[in-house]
Amino acid sequence: MKTSVISVMYVMVWWGCTAAQTVPPNAAPTSELISPALIDRAGWTMNWQIKLPLRPGETVDRIVIFDEYLYVLTDRNVLFCINRQAGTMRFVTPLAQRGLPICDPVSFENNLLFMVGNELVVVDPWAGTIAERYSFAQIGNTYECGLAMNSEYVYLTGSDARLYAYSRDGYWRVYSATADNNSPIISLAAMEDRVLFATQAGNVVAIAPNRAEKYWQFDATGSIDSDLVVSEGMVYIGSHDTKLYKLNVNTGRLAWPSPFHAGARIHKPVVTGRDLVYLTAGTMGVYGIDKDTGRAVWQVRDGLGVLTETAEHSFVFSRPGLLNVMDNATGRKLYSVNFSRVRRFATKMDEPRLYVADESGRIAGITVK
Repeated sequence: MKTSVISVMYVMVWWGCTAAQTVPPNAAPTSELISPALIDRAGWTMNWQIKLPLRPGETVDRIVIFDEYLYVLTDRNVLFCINRQAGTMRFVTPLAQRGLPICDPVSFENNLLFMVGNELVVVDPWAGTIAERYSFAQIGNTYECGLAMNSEYVYLTGSDARLYAYSRDGYWRVYSATADNNSPIISLAAMEDRVLFATQAGNVVAIAPNRAEKYWQFDATGSIDSDLVVSEGMVYIGSHDTKLYKLNVNTGRLAWPSPFHAGARIHKPVVTGRDLVYLTAGTMGVYGIDKDTGRAVWQVRDGLGVLTETAEHSFVFSRPGLLNVMDNATGRKLYSVNFSRVRRFATKMDEPRLYVADESGRIAGITVK
């Protein structure tokens, strides 16, 4: 396995000021992120490892996957795009001024969309450029990360606790809506025939895509601050009442006999797999929950999140730095691998690969089985 150091040049554009700067390459890594001996013993394959050319003091903030690319956002709001099959750099670009909060991106029509305050930033990975920046002054300087899109409209959450719908052609305002109790909207999901939103007070609401007409509303018994997830005609949402709800997207009715009780407040969205739903629930760790019954198949008490799954196994990262391999049929832990240097990971459920990183910019792609 060959380790490479990437040196790149990019152009920074800051509010009318343009400066070309060379990113200095970091020193070659002195050790592998994951021990090759442990990779071999598990029967896995180390596909690649690279070292991003971060500046002194700059660290990896998060990594996400969309389509064929792995995106790495640093704490200085610089975005690196990596071809995740080859482990080669695609491009690097600054997204926003250092210190500004950036919401997790969404992908639509092969582009990556970020919200930075009230500004929509559209990244075109094929061209390797920022294709568009547009400010929606009407939504205010919101810190809620509500952003969703379908073929006709862009939906955003505002600082005034309203949902705003804009036409994709020209960004004309079409309508706005709010929950009956005017609770702040903290999560959105858009389909062609409806829009879903969740509120801080615990409401999940479905409305028409082109007007403020409510289809249904479900009220959790606790407040909500996690994103709702729509998959296979179902809506999954966790609450501070420690329950995970599964709702029918058409009716808003409970799809499980009773909600799943996690035993801790839920702050993160679920990850859906083939047969299981994966839930991270604070001090209770990560659960693998049967999609049909709503019952736990296994629990990793110190778990932080799931990275991927195969037909039979799940791969869960846990404190203090372990990669746990869980049997999804029996619920047993098969074995664990030392991932003590890993601090960040991406989730990609439809292929048997792990994408992991440390804070200094070492990133690895690993095929599991």
